[in-house]
Order: sequence, then structure tokens, then C-alpha cells
Amino acid sequence: ARLRHPNIVDVFDFGYLPDGRPYFVMELLDGTSVADLVGDGALAPQRALQIAMQLGDALAAAHDGGVIHADVSANNVIVIGTEESVKLVDFGLSELSGARDQFSNTDFIVGTPSYVAPEILRGLPADELSDQYSFGVLLFEMLHGEPPFVGDSVAQTCWMHLESPTPAVTSPYGSLPAELVALVARCLQKTPAARYPDMRAVL
Repeated sequence: ARLRHPNIVDVFDFGYLPDGRPYFVMELLDGTSVADLVGDGALAPQRALQIAMQLGDALAAAHDGGVIHADVSANNVIVIGTEESVKLVDFGLSELSGARDQFSNTDFIVGTPSYVAPEILRGLPADELSDQYSFGVLLFEMLHGEPPFVGDSVAQTCWMHLESPTPAVTSPYGSLPAELVALVARCLQKTPAARYPDMRAVL
């Protein structure tokens, strides 16, 4: 609720019902998830970048506001209308920067397996750089048609994030600019320090 950004779903109000149940009032969205879009195959690079730029702006704003999303995935990015306005949704796993010791159980690994950063699998807390890794996975998926690591099981997918070399992103629409391939590769570095310093740098 602390975040106000055109590419982040709005939470207008929250409180408790008379019987004690909590509620919140959220913006109603009428759009299509990136998961549904990519279900039909890779997106044209220009379209993928248009979506990625808006998502990156949303993540940068969230991080500036002290919020880590912690579950960036194709299902949590909604594309709306012919202008393809992007909304980042589902902050159900999000954390406040620096609040992990107070609120979180480090024995519980959160996130969607195809998008989870290696350090999260090693039990480290989610942060801006793990969000960046998930962003890189999603950008790879939009350009290529599927994420970089797809195992036969959740365990194998997680192992691949930890140990398998990251493939260079390719597109069925033709060769991609070397700068874009390098950007995706840097976002997907297994060591957080090897990634961009923040989402503003990615943008």
C-alpha cells in the first residue's frame, strides 16, 4: 500500500471486518498475464522490451520504496489494453527491505521455481538483486519462448539455477543485439555481485 506507481497494482484501503478478518481493497485489472502471452510462443523482441521496460521501472520504484517483490514471474505481470500497459501484481511474498529477521522464516524458500535466484535456494534473504535475477529470467522467457532452466521436476529446475551454465538468450524472430544478450546474461549471473548494482542500472 505504500507504493504508488503506474506499473504497480494499487492497494486503496485495508483494515479489519467486524468479525476480525483482515481485508484489502485492490485495483481491478482487466488484462492478460505474460504467462498467457508467452504460452503462444516467444514475443517479438520490441514487444518484449516494451513490457520489460515497464516492469523494470515498477521494480525500481518498489525497491526505492523499500519493498522487495520476491516473486517476479510471468503470472505476476499483467498486460492491459492495446497500448500494453504493464502492472506488477501479487505482492503476497514481498518483504520490506531489512525486515527479514523480524518477519521471515529463512528455512522457508519462497518464489516460483522457474524464476527463483540461486542465493534464495541457498537460504539467503530476498533482496533487490534476487528480484533482478527473476526479471532476467522473465525477459529471457519473453524473448526465447521459455525460461532458461526447465527441469523435469521442481528439484531439477532448482538444481539447474544453482549449477547449470546459463544459456545465451536467442529469439525465433532472428538474431538479437549483442547488448541485449549481454544484459540478460548479466541479470542472470549466479553470483549477485556480478549482476547490475540495481534496477536503475538495468534500465
